[in-house]
Amino acid sequence: MSLLKSLVLHFERKILGKHAHSKLATSALRKAQLQRVISVNPLMVLVCYANAFALIIHFWGTELHFLAISFMTPVLALVTYNAYGVYRFRSRPVPDNVGTSAVEKVTLFCSITAILWGAALATLFFATSDAPDFIISAVIAGMLGGGAVALSFVPSALLAFVVPIAILSTIAIFTHQTVDTNLLGILFLIYCFILVRAGMVFAKNLAKSVCKDLEQQKNADTISILLNEYAEGASDWLWEIDSQGKMTHGVEHFSSAIGTDISSWRFEFEDVHKAFVSNNLYVLENLDAIQKAFVERNLIQEITFGAGTSKDTMVWIEVSGKPLFDAEGTFTGYRGFAKNRTVEVEDQKNIEFLANNDAMTGLLNRSSFFSKVDDVYKALSREPNNSTSKFAILYIDLDGFKRINDTKGHAAGDAVLVEVSKRLKTAIGEAAIIARLGGDEFAAMIDENKTEQSVEEIAEAIVKSIANPIQSCAQEFRLSTSIGIAFIDKDGSDTQSVVGSADTALYQAKNSGKNCYRVFDPSMNEQVHRMNIMREALDKDLDNGALKLVFQPFFKSTDHSLAGFEALARWEHEEFGFVPPDVFIPLAEQTGLINKLGDWALREGCYIASFWPSHMKLAVNVSVPQFQQECFIDRLEDILRETQMEANRLELEITEAVFADNPDAINEKISKIKRLGVSFSLDDFGTGFSSLMYLIKFPFDKLKIDRSFLQQAERDESAKKVLQTIAHLGTQLKMETTIEGIETAEQLPMISELNCTYLQGYYFGRPQQVIDIGGFIARDVQRMLVKNSADNLLDFEECARKVSTK
Repeated sequence: MSLLKSLVLHFERKILGKHAHSKLATSALRKAQLQRVISVNPLMVLVCYANAFALIIHFWGTELHFLAISFMTPVLALVTYNAYGVYRFRSRPVPDNVGTSAVEKVTLFCSITAILWGAALATLFFATSDAPDFIISAVIAGMLGGGAVALSFVPSALLAFVVPIAILSTIAIFTHQTVDTNLLGILFLIYCFILVRAGMVFAKNLAKSVCKDLEQQKNADTISILLNEYAEGASDWLWEIDSQGKMTHGVEHFSSAIGTDISSWRFEFEDVHKAFVSNNLYVLENLDAIQKAFVERNLIQEITFGAGTSKDTMVWIEVSGKPLFDAEGTFTGYRGFAKNRTVEVEDQKNIEFLANNDAMTGLLNRSSFFSKVDDVYKALSREPNNSTSKFAILYIDLDGFKRINDTKGHAAGDAVLVEVSKRLKTAIGEAAIIARLGGDEFAAMIDENKTEQSVEEIAEAIVKSIANPIQSCAQEFRLSTSIGIAFIDKDGSDTQSVVGSADTALYQAKNSGKNCYRVFDPSMNEQVHRMNIMREALDKDLDNGALKLVFQPFFKSTDHSLAGFEALARWEHEEFGFVPPDVFIPLAEQTGLINKLGDWALREGCYIASFWPSHMKLAVNVSVPQFQQECFIDRLEDILRETQMEANRLELEITEAVFADNPDAINEKISKIKRLGVSFSLDDFGTGFSSLMYLIKFPFDKLKIDRSFLQQAERDESAKKVLQTIAHLGTQLKMETTIEGIETAEQLPMISELNCTYLQGYYFGRPQQVIDIGGFIARDVQRMLVKNSADNLLDFEECARKVSTK
């Protein structure tokens, strides 16, 4: 060990005391010392320059001027070089890990500078007459004082600067052998002693300050940890791994989370999987990202991985951390936070399942199926000459299913749908993608290269399988199926056209007596002609007022009082008869009449609702094309003004499909409409939902839970948990919730557990004709009066006054 390093370490031990063995403390002290030396360096340079030029000027014109210049030249050169080095160093921050070498360099420079100054001053003092030269004395005092001030926080450098100047100057002073010079020499020695002692005091104070800051930082980190644990319901914990991969903190939490004692584990930073696999644990997702951070010594930022004794019992843990290094820059391990995210991850998985799958059958939903077909077309576009790929689209519709629903109830109908989905999987096999499009409609995409049967043979197998009696709910059900087949690329250049071809073939199968399949042929396009006729009829009936609105009530869950109505369109045509909404609304969307239909429904609904009591709301469905019109806000304002409908009583129901294009612009439009007082609800939640971000980013007031979840939850405990998750999600996001499809009193106990805001379904009220709404409201008021709710009577009287004035 060098003399300089020994000197530096000696003084560090002196001023740090019990903290001298802490690498963190010594490194922080050196950093603070360097920062202070750098900050006062310009002042020290100025002192050196001033004293040097003072000596040169003092001896100018004397026989000693050459000697003064000779001594001051190297002094000024050294000081200038040092000033330049410090200037360059100032542009970079002082690193956190500072070794002794930096302090050693400062000490060495101070020692050399002091020797040059001491030699110069001693020589000049000795060369003067017998009387002491007070200019030289003043320079000596100035250099000692300036150096002491600049170096007071670095004892080794202070000693290296003061001692050479003091010794050489004092020797020169005592050579005069006069009372005055002897007295001056003694005073210089006392002065030097005081400067060194004062410097040690300053250095110790600095060391105390540094140690205090470190302690405060440690306390602040501890407090931060405690606060985080409190904020997260005490579900966070601190973990630490040393450089050998041994976990030193957080062992109990990790062991408890994954259900295995990991106290003896040793993680290899280059192969983190090994510790889990060797202990018979499954690991899923993102462990490679953690391993990469370990290897590269990077931050771990909120990475979630799964671990468990089986793939069905996975625990999901989110970890964050940073690498640790000692004062010498040596890696010592990792420290960070961990959180058990199992509940959140499972909830997210449930929501993601709902985004892509039908909740009742587990098959893909409509949007996911169409996305799969889109993927095939994209692949074909990349390989246009690939003639080996042959994909078929099957559109499958159950014959007679409505009869089961109407006569046996929706519970029986749902059980039939579940059994049908199982039979489809068996008949089609693994070579197909199967989806439930909605109601009793299914679809499949078959890759003929992956099946030994032809598409027609598979379709025939489906028809025969569905025709077999279905045993469910202690009953036997019989139904049949019709299938339309179209081939990708051959019968359509894109998803929309090939699906249209399959739908046309399905229509032909229905017209051929059902319980069969048909392969698309261009001659089937007569269906298009019929659609055109229906479009013209719909357009005409919209103009002549043949379409009507009915209103389905919804009720407050707290007291079952009437809260409002949802407007539903109905079409009765003289030739086609009653046309269901799931027929004429898609027709309107396909033929461009949806905006006209939507404007009519909104205007008609607002006009009728303007006669209702002021506390009752009107919910109106708004289609994607209608809402995306640039003039939609202006039209809405005109309707509200013309019908004298209060904006705060209107609720617009939209689906997530609205956000497919330019979600930021849609969000801005929603915000503008909400400023009018109109509220928004997200409709059909769970049937085509694609991202939780819609709920988080966009300002919905209400979440409508689709009836299929309630029906499935009555028979399936897992589905019940999904339903509870959705309801809880609405509560957490501070949104009102409406649960649809309540049909029996037996459903009420389960519904009451959900804490939904509103209830809707046939149990509470079927869709009402306009002429019947007044009586319905009156009956509800009368019912509430029995419950001692006189406030509703006032609203009813207000309604009567409004009707009489209009």
